[in-house]
Amino acid sequence: MPIFNGVIALTTDLLDREAKALLTIYIGQNIRPEGILQTDVKDKEAAKWLISKGLIRENNRYLLEYLTTDKGAEIGKLLIENRIKDNQEKLRIKLQEIPPKVLSFFIRRFIVKSLDFPKEPVFYDDSWEHQLLRNARLVILWKEFFSALISFEFCVEVYSYVFTRGGETRGRHFVISQEVQQMFEGWNSSSDFTSDQEDTLKLYPVIKTAIMLADLDDVELVRTRLYEVLNAQNLTEEKLAGIVNHMNELHIASVYRGLLSNDKPFDIKDGVRANIYLDKNLVEPAIQILLGQKGSLPNYNSKLQFPSLDYVKAKGGYLDLDELAEFYRMNIDMEIKLREFIKKKLGSGWEKRIKNDLPEVMDRLSEKREKDVKYGIVPDADILNYAELSDYIDIIEKYDRIFLEGYSDSAQVTPKLKDWYVYGRNPVMHGRAIDEQKYYTTKSIIDFLKQWMYKMT
Repeated sequence: MPIFNGVIALTTDLLDREAKALLTIYIGQNIRPEGILQTDVKDKEAAKWLISKGLIRENNRYLLEYLTTDKGAEIGKLLIENRIKDNQEKLRIKLQEIPPKVLSFFIRRFIVKSLDFPKEPVFYDDSWEHQLLRNARLVILWKEFFSALISFEFCVEVYSYVFTRGGETRGRHFVISQEVQQMFEGWNSSSDFTSDQEDTLKLYPVIKTAIMLADLDDVELVRTRLYEVLNAQNLTEEKLAGIVNHMNELHIASVYRGLLSNDKPFDIKDGVRANIYLDKNLVEPAIQILLGQKGSLPNYNSKLQFPSLDYVKAKGGYLDLDELAEFYRMNIDMEIKLREFIKKKLGSGWEKRIKNDLPEVMDRLSEKREKDVKYGIVPDADILNYAELSDYIDIIEKYDRIFLEGYSDSAQVTPKLKDWYVYGRNPVMHGRAIDEQKYYTTKSIIDFLKQWMYKMT
């Protein structure tokens, strides 16, 4: 093996071991910015040797992790590039055991978008891609796909140690490097779904949102949420009207009235049957298509005409001064209540507890307080008043038994906190324009978070 920058020659059997350990760390550190857990690197002697040569370093800020140094990253990059050059075609042959549309689905919908993937594909959103991947038949192929990558050392399996509880690590993930991701980006694979089929599948999260909102009487809130999900999926109301009116024929939903109707755009009459409908008409046919079986997705065409989504958005308008003041108060009150909730749940020694268990959070808060002192600003006596979204999430996930255990919608708390920052808290703090869409979306999010805090108090 050649000398890299005149630093090290990986020639002996011992150095081959250390090259393998370096490759594991180079790839696995993509799981989190803090690095790969030291326990996921089995060859401890090789790791010590890599440290002695300045190729990796220890990071003890969060748990006990390894990260490559700049020199180690350069060698790791060369190692993986050489493996790709020598084994890419062998991998192609091995992956021929996976149906081509399934392989395309994995690559197009997941691999080119991320570097780490859950071993057990459990997700906390209602995207159609994630719903398909939950299917047992695809789960088996998912694991076969990554087993093939691991066999060529293109991938490592490590703990996603953000999921910790009482020192217990949970959540195994498959992790690849940017070089492997770029390799897959260059593959000319067949498409998984046609554009018409994909438009039909994009209706899945829209109907799931409607099912979730079925019991709400707030017309504006329902209208706003449906507008958001339609816009995010780049769908028109005509497509939505097509599936809703078909569900109406089966007495699962009302007729489609439109986003600008005086009433809710439509009603879900039976949530259980609506979920069964989605599985039968969207999910199962899509799985059959991927597996190369006889499956077909309906094409929900509607002759009804609706205004463009841009027009719907424009009609919402922006808030006046009184409404802006209310929006500001609503978000400030939410943040105050969240901080008090955290302190109450952690008890009188909350500050010491965070300092001991989450030193990186306390360091961030202290740095912000020190900046106030540096610029001649009287520092806030309550250090939690310097907290940001990442701090709240780190605290809640660290003490998940205190903040989440027993709450029926616990999986939604972190996503809702993130949504609150996007739609409410950040627009307020940065003086952005606020329209009715942001107002009602934020109000809905805050109502959810307050209900969570109330039930966990």
